[in-house]
Amino acid sequence: MRRLILSRKGVDSAAGGRPSPILPDGRLVPLPIPQAPPSTHRYRDLILDGVRLADYLSCGGRARLHGNQSCHFDPQLDGSLGLLGQHGAAQGELARHGVGVGDLFLFFGWFRSTLDRSGSGVHHLFGWLEVSQVIRGTEAIEAFLTARNYRHPHSLGAVHGYRQNTLYVSEGGLTGPSRSTLAPAFGRFRNQAPALTLTEPGATRSRWRLPKDVFDPSMEPFLNRLHWLEGDSTRVQPRGFGQEFILDAARYPALAHWARRLIASA
Repeated sequence: MRRLILSRKGVDSAAGGRPSPILPDGRLVPLPIPQAPPSTHRYRDLILDGVRLADYLSCGGRARLHGNQSCHFDPQLDGSLGLLGQHGAAQGELARHGVGVGDLFLFFGWFRSTLDRSGSGVHHLFGWLEVSQVIRGTEAIEAFLTARNYRHPHSLGAVHGYRQNTLYVSEGGLTGPSRSTLAPAFGRFRNQAPALTLTEPGATRSRWRLPKDVFDPSMEPFLNRLHWLEGDSTRVQPRGFGQEFILDAARYPALAHWARRLIASA
């Protein structure tokens, strides 16, 4: 693993206008962003772990989402393939920093408990995807998905206008130094957990505290968009509203161990 990517996905204040819900039993319900048709899914189509996403579209948001509305269901982390599409400036960042086969995405989003309507919520990890193949260009993506009998939003509608349209594919088992710790190469963190919460307790959701047993301010692992807030802490804050926050796991192998430890506990 050369790159570990903290990847912002799902509804937020800009796309969807609301957080994804955390149910009273701790289950995470990541809601995809709305998308003009054509799309692979409508909200009413989606069921995760027995939860109908359409039942939670009105919880805690200023925007009105409804079950018949089309949505951008990406990443796709269930089935025999894991799939993530990216394009434009965000894909440019990934390409510029050499993200490719063997690298690992940890997906996070804005979540808030359904029992806490007044709180601001947190940034929480909800899934992972280790890259086993990179498909570049809309025609190549369409051919790959047709051959595998898959549908994905990066092969529909206006995607012929996407710059640098790219599909990251994941299948099989997570690679690592020990075969005994092998886990799926992609999947979802299904329940809320302190170890999966990026937001510092009591802080605004974009102020993160990273684990002290992995990170310290003497490290310089951030290749884009993240920076230390203080010289004697493990607080960080994203720069801007980007999607992909890229860390140098080649220089700091402890990052890969941290990510694999989180996945092993899923």
